[in-house]
Amino acid sequence: IVKAGDDTYVSKITNYQVSSIDTSSEGRKVIEISLNVNNKVIKDEIVIHVVNQAKLVSDNEVYKVYVDSSLEDGTLQDSKLFFSSIQNAHDFLMTSVANASKKEIVLQDNKVYEEKLNIEIPNLTLTGGTNTVIQKDYYASSVDENDTLVSTYGSSSVSIRSSATNFKATNITFKNSAFNTMAEYNACLDGSKQACAIVVDASSKFKDCSFVGFQDTLYARLGNQVYENCSIQGMTDYIFGEDANAYFKNCTITSLNRNSSTNGGYIATTKPSSAPSIGFLFDSCDIKGEEGVTEGTVSLARPWGQASKISYVNCTLDKAISTVAYGSGKNGRWEVMSGNKPENAAFSEYNNSGEGSISTPVKGGTFLSEEQYQALIALAAAL
Repeated sequence: IVKAGDDTYVSKITNYQVSSIDTSSEGRKVIEISLNVNNKVIKDEIVIHVVNQAKLVSDNEVYKVYVDSSLEDGTLQDSKLFFSSIQNAHDFLMTSVANASKKEIVLQDNKVYEEKLNIEIPNLTLTGGTNTVIQKDYYASSVDENDTLVSTYGSSSVSIRSSATNFKATNITFKNSAFNTMAEYNACLDGSKQACAIVVDASSKFKDCSFVGFQDTLYARLGNQVYENCSIQGMTDYIFGEDANAYFKNCTITSLNRNSSTNGGYIATTKPSSAPSIGFLFDSCDIKGEEGVTEGTVSLARPWGQASKISYVNCTLDKAISTVAYGSGKNGRWEVMSGNKPENAAFSEYNNSGEGSISTPVKGGTFLSEEQYQALIALAAAL
């Protein structure tokens, strides 16, 4: 039954025709539909693509599809199945492939994907290449299509949902493009300028990826997460989370220049519901400030929640990192947040070097013993 614009109803349509298609062969198929309404013939068509699913499985038993925005969804080229967007490729795998099966979406080199992407399926690998970027321009005070504030969580360009366990990504830049320069950030008059590049709610592994934003860049929220050879940049609490254990190995962490002689920003903060086994662990990372950041003004961490646990081990800390306790007139090495003092949290370091390293602990942090360090590394290696 069809509702007309004037709220009258057309009775059940029986005078229609649907063309048949051959599903015995692969390729693009067009279903033609025609109906006769009040002696007027209305025609339309539906395009479907017939795929031999066995051809999508690679030698290592992974269902693999590709993304090329210049091609129509379902295009077959050289036995490769293409989709016009990452989300469409994901949604195809969600409806066509079993959860337990391994899946991969392959992106293009030198391509910016303007998408607000939601990953929901388990056992998925997202593979990029040279200059592969996924970005969207929402921030906390943005509104969605229903005029509802998206909030910090909803601002994320890419969301890895809790159902997307065993997610992996390689060679991809995750970016929030709401602000591309400090001038754009400062020009925004809204009080809520948090803008996540990614929010991760599932156990995941990232390798050779970049995370680009200003405030709240990387939201490592839940699950066990590993970041290897990645770069992360931001200004305020740009690596933050809740009940995640996150291991950052051989990463480059860069605090952007916020043009302050006393406050160079805050790198990490967490709000776990209970004491975590690992928390956030930065191991063998290059921790630095962008050119122009005032020496000694960047805080390593502050406690969003009192059970916050953050450690820096074997890292190179440049001169931008604070070497003093909080309350000294400029940012402390470990800072206060939401009434939570760092000395009541679990902030620690071990064997760091560089101009921002220290030989004795400052208020709010401790030095790990060799035994404590080895135990922490063993836990991280098992993630």
